[in-house]
Amino acid sequence: MKINYHDNIQKLSQESYIYIYGSGTFARSFYHSIKVFRPDIRILGFINSNETGKIYGIPIIFVDNFNHKGTEYDNIIVCTDQAHW
Repeated sequence: MKINYHDNIQKLSQESYIYIYGSGTFARSFYHSIKVFRPDIRILGFINSNETGKIYGIPIIFVDNFNHKGTEYDNIIVCTDQAHW
């Protein structure tokens, strides 16, 4: 069964705040899809188990250092690779 993640993007709540899990090809594609199809959604960062730094000016957070507690945001969604979408 093929899942079209562009359709699923539309199911996210208005003005959601999200973190994207991964920083590879799928994560970058997902980032661009959000920017094009859902500019109301704010991407807070990428979560990765292998690298840190920035992509498109957005921080890459090492998975062991990820802690969303204490943030002012209620709508945090973690997206994974296409096998787990």
